[in-house]
Amino acid sequence: MEYLCRFEQFSDFGDFTQELQGWETTFVQLSVGQLKIDHGCFDAGDVILHRTRFGLGSACRSTRRTDWPSLAIDLSPKRWCGIDVPVGTVRLIVPGREMHVVSHDPWDTLFISIHRDTLARWAPGVADALDADLTPDHYLLPSDPTAVDALIGWTQALLSARPAIDDADEAKEWAGALRQRLKQHLLAVLGSEPPTRRISSLHRVARYDAALAALEAIHRAGPRKVTVASLARELGITNRAIEYAFRSVIGVGPSQYMLAERLNRARHDLRGGWRSKSSVTTIAFQYEFENLSRFTSQYTRLFGERPSDTLRAAKNALG
Repeated sequence: MEYLCRFEQFSDFGDFTQELQGWETTFVQLSVGQLKIDHGCFDAGDVILHRTRFGLGSACRSTRRTDWPSLAIDLSPKRWCGIDVPVGTVRLIVPGREMHVVSHDPWDTLFISIHRDTLARWAPGVADALDADLTPDHYLLPSDPTAVDALIGWTQALLSARPAIDDADEAKEWAGALRQRLKQHLLAVLGSEPPTRRISSLHRVARYDAALAALEAIHRAGPRKVTVASLARELGITNRAIEYAFRSVIGVGPSQYMLAERLNRARHDLRGGWRSKSSVTTIAFQYEFENLSRFTSQYTRLFGERPSDTLRAAKNALG
């Protein structure tokens, strides 16, 4: 029996990212507590509809590496590339361009991944923007709020029903009919207007560029502890400029973000610690948490469990 719509639950970003074919994505958990991810998906071949809900606030840096642009409809408020986007915002995600999204509330987004050739046939004005050298705010698309609500309601009903069809020909016909309905909803959402070339604020763009450079420096540092002062020296700007850039783009201060980043990396290694037989102490020291007691306290406060619990659960899952 084949399910044409899938619905899965995850409690770890690493497990979830295996579902994101064609994406290069890293997540950092920002809110305190146990992570829960709900993921529903309908695959129609050249169009893939999926809705993702995180139970906690998080930051994401993501790039589509294939010829599949995506349209994202935000069902919870977010900060995207330094821009505050309200519920109902429609964003165009272009392959090959890195995007940064932060949500301090539970994360809820509807994605429509659509092959480039299909988008060119359905919405040529939107497809033309894929090759244009535009700043992030140009990819916030004008949309019809009534049509957005209709698409969200239809998606909810589709993913909740998850019908099972035994006959292959009937399943193919059913998927084709749903694809056509999805096309109708999508075209109603987009209307006929192409992305507009709005003029960006120079200060906002400068802060976004500074935050992007800082995030790249943090990523390159790997397990090494990075300070605001060392970031400022590396980038040739002031500590205050780093602070403003992070709060403008990410929504949290640089120190808070860097601590969350190191804790998330340590959690990833703890979940795979059974492979290398690493201990909590070894992993804590690897990420330059010199005070083991403080590491345990910070880890427990963020993830809702002790690092030893994470390592034990990983070993138990192996059997």
